Amino acid sequence: MLNQKKNRNTPMNILFLYINAYSSVGGIQKFNQNFLHALKQLNAADNTITSLSLSDKTEDLPHAAHTHFNTADGSRMKFLMKAVKLSLKSDVVVFGHINLFFPLILILKILLRKKIVLITHGIEIWRPLGFFTKKCLSLIDTVITVSNFTKNKIIEIHNVPAHKIKILWNTLDPEFDASVKNEKPEYLMQRFGIAPSDKVILTVCRLVAGEKNKGYDKVIQSLKEIKKQIPGVKYLLAGKYDLIEKQRLDNLIEEHALQQQVIFSGYIKTEELPDIYSLCDVFIMPSSKEGFGIVFLEALVKGKPVIAGNKDGSVDALLNGELGLLIDPEDQYAITTALVDTLSMKADSRFYNVNELHDKTINTFGMKAFTNRINDILIS
Repeated sequence: MLNQKKNRNTPMNILFLYINAYSSVGGIQKFNQNFLHALKQLNAADNTITSLSLSDKTEDLPHAAHTHFNTADGSRMKFLMKAVKLSLKSDVVVFGHINLFFPLILILKILLRKKIVLITHGIEIWRPLGFFTKKCLSLIDTVITVSNFTKNKIIEIHNVPAHKIKILWNTLDPEFDASVKNEKPEYLMQRFGIAPSDKVILTVCRLVAGEKNKGYDKVIQSLKEIKKQIPGVKYLLAGKYDLIEKQRLDNLIEEHALQQQVIFSGYIKTEELPDIYSLCDVFIMPSSKEGFGIVFLEALVKGKPVIAGNKDGSVDALLNGELGLLIDPEDQYAITTALVDTLSMKADSRFYNVNELHDKTINTFGMKAFTNRINDILIS
């Protein structure tokens, strides 16, 4: 509990400081949108929610009752001044990213004595921090993080006491079509040249040079063996790519003669994303540096078997293997075997139980559970 003087029914003023949410696309941006959506649903109807973005455009900001949206239009100085002003009437100040931390926290905590909460996601907190930022980290009241993996990293690297760290798993976008479809979308099959008899492996992520930790290159390497046992296998890589990474993967595909197996979708429209998941027979992302992985939830809620790495935040998304198969992301044989077994219906029967996967994902990671957890952390 953040404030002993507040109780569940006492209205609170909460200030959320974040980099962006509505003017750009990405996992943290989607988390920020969902976090703001959840804040509006907190128990006390008279809570006042104020947000300040560093770089969102004014025209992109939404309008909602009990929520006041502000932006600094990309100006760090403007952000600093607005944050101080808005914090004067706030009970709790939530930082959406550690890059916003210094020197603002010195003013808010030491001079204004505000309750401070920091949200962390993954790689930005897994590495050593600068001297002043690390000192500031000791001033906060609560650290929110999205997985036990990151929690353990924060304790190990930054010596933050475990009792200060609260887990807030990511959630599904409330606008994501979570309905289960038994048929593969025909328009996507035609677009990507997929036959009804083909077995489709799917990974959804951005393909960016310098971020080679999603494991899709290892999946590509596995296809040479997989196609011997499952001739109709296709691997759909869904997401934007940069030219450098695309060329690297094209070279890998050519090296293993996999031109007929690998498909690059390019940018996927938001409204088509649920159908992309419906197209696949198995979803895999054997990452090694994933903070959590919302894509796992999206695949699970569509009732798809999921394979993930066992060395990062993916473990939380799959509930320690309860919802999907966890493998060593560095083990090429393990990746190949997991895909062959899953596509051959030889994996654990739990991973093919469509309704169970859908319902458990909603109950554990849906917006209601997400909101309740935020309420427990900030208010209860």
